[in-house]
Amino acid sequence: MGCMVSPGFTFEDFELFSQQALLAQYPQHRDVIERLSRKI
Repeated sequence: MGCMVSPGFTFEDFELFSQQALLAQYPQHRDVIERLSRKI
């Protein structure tokens, strides 16, 4: 099995946001963020 992405994926450009940061930026989506992410 493989996965093709365009543009190419690099870890240098990857950002992983915390649940807290997402809730601060998108409070209107609280239910979705809490359902699909976990507290770190």
